[in-house]
Amino acid sequence: AMGKTTLALNFMLEAIKKNKKVAMFSMEMTTKELGQKMLSIMTGIETDRIKLGQCTPTELTDLQNKWQSLISDSLTVNDDGSMDIHKLKSIAKKIKASQGLDMIVVDYLQLLNGTDKAIGGGSREQQVSYLSRSLKALAKDLDIPIICLSQLSRALESREDKRPMSGAIEQDANQVIFVYRDAYYTKAENDNITEVIVSKNRSGRCGSAKLEFNGSKSTFTEYRESYDSMV
Repeated sequence: AMGKTTLALNFMLEAIKKNKKVAMFSMEMTTKELGQKMLSIMTGIETDRIKLGQCTPTELTDLQNKWQSLISDSLTVNDDGSMDIHKLKSIAKKIKASQGLDMIVVDYLQLLNGTDKAIGGGSREQQVSYLSRSLKALAKDLDIPIICLSQLSRALESREDKRPMSGAIEQDANQVIFVYRDAYYTKAENDNITEVIVSKNRSGRCGSAKLEFNGSKSTFTEYRESYDSMV
């Protein structure tokens, strides 16, 4: 509930704006739900109002115009809740061959099915590790980035400092980005600050940055105080 899917959707839309072709495999949310979130990001209209049909005529026109850009061949969404890694690889390779593909988003790793036949299934930890390695191999094979979302262990809830820490599956990733909102724990209504923590980066520096999160509009925006201090 930190906003990992929302952040990934923002990444996707930025790529589409740059005429990149993106495929999203969502085992958690339906295509309709993702579409509503993306339209909210693009228009600034609250997601709930889009869902309930409470938009003004002007807003409806804006939604229709923005929707046209989403239904082009720039975005492919697959919301098969029982997706397995072998089917995902097959679909991705077909998209790459038929219309080109520049980026894949997987939401999220623990809902993706598939086991390593060499170990006959194994533990869940071994299965997740196999899925992680398979996605890394697919990224290298297709020569494109794959953004793979993941849930973290609930064990962090017992720590005083609840900022996320690296775990076993990150060994396959080139970059690891954590999303942390302190307000999730403090229940502070006016605290929209989100920390985006780069804990691993094979091709650059690690560190953290602050963004402002607006859950009603599914958006992350630049943290104003940070921006003012930079200026």
